[in-house]
Amino acid sequence: MQRRAKIGMYSDRVILSVEETTEGAAPYCLYRREKEGDFWDEFHHTDPQKLAEAVRPMSELAHRLGCGEVVCLGYGVLRYEQETFRQVLEEAIGEKVIAVSGAEQARAACAAMNELCQGQEVCTMGVHSADLSTQLFGNLDGQLWQESFPLGWRNFASSTDGRLIPDRLEEEQMRRKILALLRQTSCPNHHQSVQLMASGFDAVSRFLQLLSGSSGRTGERLCLDREVFGQLFWLLRDPSLRWLGALEQAAGQFPQKVFVQLLILETLMSFLNVRQVQFCQLCLEDYLCREEKICLGGF
Repeated sequence: MQRRAKIGMYSDRVILSVEETTEGAAPYCLYRREKEGDFWDEFHHTDPQKLAEAVRPMSELAHRLGCGEVVCLGYGVLRYEQETFRQVLEEAIGEKVIAVSGAEQARAACAAMNELCQGQEVCTMGVHSADLSTQLFGNLDGQLWQESFPLGWRNFASSTDGRLIPDRLEEEQMRRKILALLRQTSCPNHHQSVQLMASGFDAVSRFLQLLSGSSGRTGERLCLDREVFGQLFWLLRDPSLRWLGALEQAAGQFPQKVFVQLLILETLMSFLNVRQVQFCQLCLEDYLCREEKICLGGF
């Protein structure tokens, strides 16, 4: 029996995934912990010292749990920062830090969604969105494709300036930026019958559950039609602020995340010509560094 810990580092959270492998069996997640935190400085760059303070307790816990190896995985926090950032981070943590490429994120997200959809209706398109990047993948008309592009809710942190709801002009500028990035990808448009599986939109799914009175039980799937987005944006601009409690409860330290994630998802669905989205949860750390789980076949 062997245990290995993977610590995923983002600009807004840290995730610990402990993987156990026994002889003759596939690896599986034994333990998982997530801690939200704001690791950005005043210039909207990831602060390595702040991030290291959150990672160190995770690393210590992994060693106490008997992990023979601890792997620290950095996503946009490493891809979009200076090369010296990793060196400073490694010295502060005391562990080796590995940068995860967008292509690796897309493969891991595709593999996780594949497993999640087993035994259910065929899922042809999936999306996973994190703080600084989004992955799209699927199998449309026999064409397999995976895309990763630098788009996440954090990309608009400077334009919203911490405000919950941007004004109409800022919203339109954000929408145009999202569309410009999507047009640079090879993502194909498709007919309206396709359902999009979406993960990473945690703030949005929690917000919708609170508004609908859903219990949020494990395994409960939340679906959203594209036509509803107009009502949601109207609700968020309601001056009575009846939604404020649900917004703060849904998004924790980052209540502005709800609006930005809604805007990303609505623009993405419109671009892909998708009528409905189903929210799900997946952990990339469970699938990264597991070559046998890389998506090679249909989605």
